[in-house]
Amino acid sequence: MEAFVVPARWAGAQTAAGCFAGSAKCHCAPNPRAKRSSSVGRSAWFLLDRKNDDDVEEEQLVAFNVSRRVFGVVLGSLSVWAGTKLFFQRELDLALDYLDEKLGLVSGQRFYEPMPVDPTTAQVLLNAPLVVAQRMKIISADELKASEERLRPRAQSFFLESPEYEERSSLTRKSIQSLVPDESDIRDSRTLSWLLYVRMHLICERATYRNQRRQLMLEISQYILDHAPRFSLANVPLGPRIDQWTAGIDHILAAFQATGLCSTYKIEFPITQQEEWVDEGRTSVSVFADSIALMPAAQVLAGESFNDLAPIFLGEMLRVYLQRCGIATESEEFYMDDTFQRDFTKYKPTAIAIQLDLALVSNASTPST
Repeated sequence: MEAFVVPARWAGAQTAAGCFAGSAKCHCAPNPRAKRSSSVGRSAWFLLDRKNDDDVEEEQLVAFNVSRRVFGVVLGSLSVWAGTKLFFQRELDLALDYLDEKLGLVSGQRFYEPMPVDPTTAQVLLNAPLVVAQRMKIISADELKASEERLRPRAQSFFLESPEYEERSSLTRKSIQSLVPDESDIRDSRTLSWLLYVRMHLICERATYRNQRRQLMLEISQYILDHAPRFSLANVPLGPRIDQWTAGIDHILAAFQATGLCSTYKIEFPITQQEEWVDEGRTSVSVFADSIALMPAAQVLAGESFNDLAPIFLGEMLRVYLQRCGIATESEEFYMDDTFQRDFTKYKPTAIAIQLDLALVSNASTPST
């Protein structure tokens, strides 16, 4: 049997045809160059991706280092600021207070000279505690005079610290020796605060019961309303109608201002509170007075825990008047310093706010507008 021999050129062509036809029986050897080219391409892409990842990681590391440095600077600044505020606050306050005193540009503090007080009203203010204390048998006039002679020189420095008062030593000596000070003294609000503080302090020491002290202040305020000409209620309406008792409150505050006991005042009584009075017979009224002449005496007594006997008398006078109108009143007073203070030890109130809670007495007539 003869063998069938295929020419070499045919075999090559058949092999090529089989390869191009994608024959499964094709056993052509792979092209080593093609395989090598494919490996090189994959390696290039891998190296490129790795290079990109390295760049991103490097950028992230740089950003992290920058953020860490910024955070360190901020934290360090806050630590320095907190340490300065904690350990050097007093020195900073003293420096700022010095600049404020010299330039007046830091806190905008208000400086004003006290207004002169009406001498007749001032004399009534001094007489009222003495008369009422004797009437209530708290202290006698002789005992009060002896005690005042001892206390006035010691208390003088609290109120009369300025050099101008050193030139008035003769006047202050005259005031020390008499229950009725010279009129030229009591016209000055600081001198009046000094004398009134001494008198109220000695009376307060002997008025130990709360009800007794409450009655003392009400009777002193009633004495002032009855004996001080500017505060007279002779021509003031009395009654539960809004137009009546609001006119009386305004009258007392206007007299307080006219006699030099305050510089300005304000009454807050909004329409909603007025409607509440008409509908329910109860309401609240707020009263404000600034530059109180007797605030120094009130503050010293408050520091001695005699807050309920602080001799401003405004709140008690309003309560006495409203009681005459057939209105029961509860009041609460607040001292205010309306200037910026960095150092709390320099708190110096000059104004007072009084919250009046009113209720119609049952046997009074129905309120109306």
